[in-house]
Amino acid sequence: MKKQIIDACEATAQIAYKLSQVIPVYPITPSSPMAEYCSKLSSKGQKNILGQEVKIIEMQSEAGVAGLMHGALLGHSLSSTFSSSQGLLLMIPNMYKMAGECLPAVMHIASRSVASHALSIFCDHSDVFAARGTGFSIIASNSVQDSHYMAIASHLIALQNNAPILHFFDGFRTSHEIQKIDTFEDSELKILFKEYLKDYNNSAKDFQFGTAQNPDTFFQNKIKNASHYAGISDKIEEAFNQINLIANTNYHCFEYYGHKQAENIVVAMGSACETIEQYLKENKSKKIGLIKVRVYRPFDSTKFLSILPKGVKKITVLDRTLEQGAQSPLYLDCVSALQGLNLSTFSGIYGLGGKEFTLSDVHTVYENMTNTNKTNFTVGINDDVLHSSLNLVPYKSKEKAFEIKIYGLGSDGSVSASKSTIKILGEKLNKNVQGYFEYDSKKSGSLTTSHLRISDQEIQSEYLLEKANIISINNFSFVNKYDCLKGLKQNGIVLLNTIFNANELNKVLPISFVQTLKKLKAKLFIIDAQSLARKHNLGSKINIIMQAVLFKTIGLMNDKEIYKELGVNIEKSFSVKGKDVVKKNLSAMKDALSALVEIDINSLNGTEFSSQCFTNDAFYNDIMKPIASLKGNEIAVSKFSKDGSVPLETSKFEKRNIASRLPNWIKENCIQCGHCVLACPHSALSSLLVESKYADDSFSPAMGLKEKMFKVLLSPEDCTGCGVCANTCPAIKKALAMEGAEKLLDEKKEEYKKSKILPTTKQNLFATATAKGLQFEKSLFEFSGACAGCGETPYIKILTMLNGSNLMIANATGCSSIYGGTFGSCPYGKDENGGIFWANSLFEDNSEFGLGLKLSNTYTKNKDKKVWIIGGDGWANDIGFGGLDHILASGENVNILVLDNQSYSNTGGQASKATPTGASVKLADSGKTTRKKNLGQIALSYKDVFVGQIALGGDINHTIKTLKEAQDYQGTSIVIAYAPCINQGFEMSDMMTHSKQAVQSGFWPMYTYNPITNQLVLKSDYNEKLFDEFLSSQRRFAQTKENGKSSLLEMQKNQAFEELETLKDKSQN
Repeated sequence: MKKQIIDACEATAQIAYKLSQVIPVYPITPSSPMAEYCSKLSSKGQKNILGQEVKIIEMQSEAGVAGLMHGALLGHSLSSTFSSSQGLLLMIPNMYKMAGECLPAVMHIASRSVASHALSIFCDHSDVFAARGTGFSIIASNSVQDSHYMAIASHLIALQNNAPILHFFDGFRTSHEIQKIDTFEDSELKILFKEYLKDYNNSAKDFQFGTAQNPDTFFQNKIKNASHYAGISDKIEEAFNQINLIANTNYHCFEYYGHKQAENIVVAMGSACETIEQYLKENKSKKIGLIKVRVYRPFDSTKFLSILPKGVKKITVLDRTLEQGAQSPLYLDCVSALQGLNLSTFSGIYGLGGKEFTLSDVHTVYENMTNTNKTNFTVGINDDVLHSSLNLVPYKSKEKAFEIKIYGLGSDGSVSASKSTIKILGEKLNKNVQGYFEYDSKKSGSLTTSHLRISDQEIQSEYLLEKANIISINNFSFVNKYDCLKGLKQNGIVLLNTIFNANELNKVLPISFVQTLKKLKAKLFIIDAQSLARKHNLGSKINIIMQAVLFKTIGLMNDKEIYKELGVNIEKSFSVKGKDVVKKNLSAMKDALSALVEIDINSLNGTEFSSQCFTNDAFYNDIMKPIASLKGNEIAVSKFSKDGSVPLETSKFEKRNIASRLPNWIKENCIQCGHCVLACPHSALSSLLVESKYADDSFSPAMGLKEKMFKVLLSPEDCTGCGVCANTCPAIKKALAMEGAEKLLDEKKEEYKKSKILPTTKQNLFATATAKGLQFEKSLFEFSGACAGCGETPYIKILTMLNGSNLMIANATGCSSIYGGTFGSCPYGKDENGGIFWANSLFEDNSEFGLGLKLSNTYTKNKDKKVWIIGGDGWANDIGFGGLDHILASGENVNILVLDNQSYSNTGGQASKATPTGASVKLADSGKTTRKKNLGQIALSYKDVFVGQIALGGDINHTIKTLKEAQDYQGTSIVIAYAPCINQGFEMSDMMTHSKQAVQSGFWPMYTYNPITNQLVLKSDYNEKLFDEFLSSQRRFAQTKENGKSSLLEMQKNQAFEELETLKDKSQN
């Protein structure tokens, strides 16, 4: 055994890799890290415990994964995989087959909600329960430690019994939680497994499988199949005992913890068991207990009854799912087992969609059996509609861990720094540690909260921090938005990143913030991390700076020790990004340690600030405002719609104010081209054209028009400060300059407020098929949750500017559905004619879903609306290609927009079929060896499909013209758009420049094919020098070269040249 500080994904993937030969994968949150971990091991040439190479193969979907796994197992190789949610559901047909053929399949599942009224990437057990009838045994892990041991047990049971196993743990809550755990050495695994691994490979026989049976034989054969699994729970117990002997554990199908004479017990499964057990440890005198369901399928009633305390009177069964029209599944199993016993049973539902399950919730559940006696209930919400919820009974924990809470801004590196922090502390201090990381769904620029615990005792707190010794606030804008000091312990420490110095703090800190500091006798430290990051050319990455000063405030290491410990971590973490990045971070860390300043809180009084947003909008006040102030858990059930629908145009209320720099328009330099407005990823810029009589000095005479005045207007609180606009400006003297937000914010807010209400020229005096004219059209896609500098969003914005509200969008799951459709903020807008219709179905069916919308329009008021089917390259080339291809062949008048960022960006940047040869991305760590799928050429083969390939930075007018021609074409059209992405590895302020380089080099050919003219118009050529420069400018290709795989990049160059020659031939015919 050895100690490791890892999360459940790694704890599980280590075992799956060592005990498998074939691992088919497909990325889906939150299980993707397991596949990525295995891919990295494979790329490094690591062998399984038999000394064999492990084949990691990414499939087009989870259905493909299950099919490949079925074949691999039937061919007698060892195969396992990973999935979650809808991914698991796509595997179910093959799971029935694998169970029917008695195959030792092992699926490791990070459980996640199944999409219904809305999508959720967070945990409940609806996916696992959906698979309960497949014939797989289902084993639950409650903690990171469990996940490692149960992964071993699952493979052992599968091989010993030729039985398929589904092993699951709670997504995010367990999968991404970091803990210090005991792990098996390879020598220990070999003792358990070696004979079984070899035996399975050598036991292949020549038989026919998968025949079709008639009514005279099917039933009997089904029963014979069932006999194979009779007594499997005893076999599972035997395997558990093998683990118990080595690991000194006590795993069983059902495990009891609590008072020996318990009268009231809870039955639960998953991470909730850890929290319940913590509660029981703090209340040992109470006659209460817990049954942990370790093996859910088969549900062995005899074993369940055998561990019931003799004096039990009441049993509450907690289910982490809601099944419409039926009692909860775990409850039904327990009630069935308890038949004939005179016991009171209670059915509780908790934790749906990742809802927290705290010690107070546990206390409330036990109190319900003692006092309230509500037999069917929910806990953790305020149900004022069905009145199912229990009134929360507060509970104060006796836990004594040292706790740190870190508020970060998505993409600033805070979470990565927090992960390394907890690992360093765990190793340096030889203590138990826990790290959990809370995200919202915005792609970047959102709030992230890291919850770190350090303790001499075992940490079982599977819930967010309620108290903290140290609170680090890594973005100053949070101070006025959130109650960041909530839960700060007496004499606690606050670390604040701010551009304001000690003399300026009093003017910018709220009175309530200062009063809390004084009341708690807290210490306050400040640092200007942004300035240090800029000094060392780190962009927005302040993680190393904040991590260094956090260690200093913890006080367990001196500066020399901090520099040594973090230096090792920097070398390890950033070496793949190049020596220069390592050097920059080391220098920044050194400067940070001397830049930390302690503030005398008695010198502060604070300033009164008014609320930023005044509106009577019900959705804002009932839903958005509580969510924005981190009080979403308190929203009552009655405030939601029954069908999950939300109103349009609500993102305008957010005013996130996250930019540290803002663009300042210099009217004297402006050529009024509109490029900045069209390129702005968040629609924070707009062009105004007004009559001279309405204009003030901030306007400039409109070029080419009399009595008209022009302005580029900034919405400063919606800007992310990405800098794309300033870099895009083609003027000789730049018309936009990025300046510190602290200097411009108040001025720009006032300017926006005044200018936004001015009557603009209603009739566009320029052609809207050009950037010059389109810039004056209203964007109905504003202020999304996309990454700063996103290369996808401008295309969607342009579609709305071309169509106004005359637009229906079917959006595939992916980045575009998350930044465009995260609950609580809708970026799609309305005009005087109505609003845009936007909807998301699933990842795999978007084309079919969009066609359904189009066909329905014939019978509704929407018959004239343009239908656009939008999604990313993963959807179009992989999981949704079958449907997309069918639509291309259908001739129906629908339009398809593929946002091609050349990876699965939404799940973290894994390879897709659109990933170019030689790109080093997740699941292709050493560089992708296969060719990029040419979707455009496939579409061109149909001859009657309009095909366009565009790049905004390559030619804005070509982009506009192509999108307009595509939707005007009376038939099927597809437009493939090059979308620069943060996963490609460059500074996102250069998004448009990279797009331009992609076109000029020949990396991304721009062309259109219109079936009416039967003419392909090519707008690109190949330039080897520019091609080399382009590849060197992106980390995904530079890394491949550094890894000695330059031959892959040469292959890509040859492919690009061949494609352009092919397109030239077609353009000349």
